[in-house]
Amino acid sequence: MTSETNNLRFSLIAGGGLFLLAFVLRYIGLFRLDVWFDEIAVLLQTDLSLAEIWRFNQNENFPPLFPWIVKLWSYIASSDSSYRLLAALIGALLPPISYFLGREIQDRKLGVLLGICCAISLPLLYYSQVVRMYGLFVVASTISYLFFLRAIKTEKPSYWFITALANLAAFYAFLFGLFIIITEFLILAWIYRSNLKKILPPLIAHIPTFILMSFWFAVLIDRSNVAQSYLASQNLYGDFIRMWMFLGSGSVFYNNLGIALVINLPLIIGFILSFRTLKKEKTTVATITLLVLPIFFVSMVSVIKVPVLDGRYMLFLTPLYLVLGLRGWILLKNSTWRKIGIIAVFASLSISSGYYYSHFLSANDDFRHHGVFKHTEDDDGNCYSRMADTLQERLQPDEIIIHFGGPFLRSFTFFTSIYFHHRTFPEYLFTADDVSYCVGRQYIQPGEQISTLNSLDQIPHGIWVVTLNDPKIIYKSDEQDTVPLSKLDKWLETGNLPEELSRYNYHFEEIIRDGSLSALYFTRTKPVLNDH
Repeated sequence: MTSETNNLRFSLIAGGGLFLLAFVLRYIGLFRLDVWFDEIAVLLQTDLSLAEIWRFNQNENFPPLFPWIVKLWSYIASSDSSYRLLAALIGALLPPISYFLGREIQDRKLGVLLGICCAISLPLLYYSQVVRMYGLFVVASTISYLFFLRAIKTEKPSYWFITALANLAAFYAFLFGLFIIITEFLILAWIYRSNLKKILPPLIAHIPTFILMSFWFAVLIDRSNVAQSYLASQNLYGDFIRMWMFLGSGSVFYNNLGIALVINLPLIIGFILSFRTLKKEKTTVATITLLVLPIFFVSMVSVIKVPVLDGRYMLFLTPLYLVLGLRGWILLKNSTWRKIGIIAVFASLSISSGYYYSHFLSANDDFRHHGVFKHTEDDDGNCYSRMADTLQERLQPDEIIIHFGGPFLRSFTFFTSIYFHHRTFPEYLFTADDVSYCVGRQYIQPGEQISTLNSLDQIPHGIWVVTLNDPKIIYKSDEQDTVPLSKLDKWLETGNLPEELSRYNYHFEEIIRDGSLSALYFTRTKPVLNDH
């Protein structure tokens, strides 16, 4: 048996084993929680045609590759579980691809270690368990890194074309793919600085990519002006530290940066150690540059335009950070320290993923809600679907559902409910404020947002009010007739549903609680003069 055959056999076994390991880890807890707002933003698009998805995503500010894939998948299976399964399958592709990346950078040993690290990495685990484009983005990005490094070694035209195709897929998955392309061409300009004509083959290979990207440049510019996000922060240094922790542990452990720093130390030290080979190896220089320059670009955008230095946006850099963190330890001459470093890296990643599985709901809250909302202790993460079923059973012909709460929480309940109900019931988002794009403005259909009951065609006999806020804000209790407005959030001043219910003579009848979610039922006692 030739060495080439042996290499192929080993690669097939390693790649297959890494895929199975990754899929098993992603399958654990995959169907445990309800789909939530971010996933529903994708799933609502399955009702559109491929052409309609293209047009809609110009308002969504994201290219349509992932919604297209989900749409095509819906012809095979269209349940929530099947969509999560698709996300897990895409995410499980990353470890075998990372194996080839590690082998390209050094050897099979590094490839296997990197593949295992990507299989157990907490942020890569989480984003392989939700129906979002980030998993696809990191897979396409890693393919780009792999063939880019191969291309600068061999200068084979076929590798440039594969790199260009991967870059197109990365950009059409998430707009930050642009930073990968800019970085790669800056690396080429440095490598071929004495003979710039060598840039022509990769440039020619990217011409179709550039043409197809041009359709989304206006959207990219528009996206850079979007500042309506609860992720936005004025603390760039804090965002940078959290982003760096995210690339490693994927969590700051209940905002405890001290614990996060200790857990991330093995990767941080390994990353620093990898700089020792900068002057010796072109591949190492390229790999470090592929990691560092996009962080620099995004940091500049955060300073000049809008804060976007968020961990999930930088997920595509995780394989590069992991491979450099490993390689720094592997290159140590002292075998004892080398082993300690590698074991410490795996211990760091294992602790993080262990925290994820053992604190599943709260860890998901950290990824999803970023401190805006946390489920109550008695919540199991399925209150949305159960409440939707309950309201479907209880709702009568002369009744409506109103979703009320803070600027983000009302969107969490409204879009989840209309998804589970397939928009078959009269449901409304109650607010006088403009709904931000980051919380679903583009998904609201005409007539679904109201700021007064007078906006309804007919005043209903009964109203179900669904909220994630304190229900005492909405109904009068025996102990406290009303809650002073000064103690409430500002959003009540421009959309005061309790005042509307009182003005239209609605009387509180009952409350249904399920975990963090409350549904309050009101009926009318008598009409008012300005009734419809």
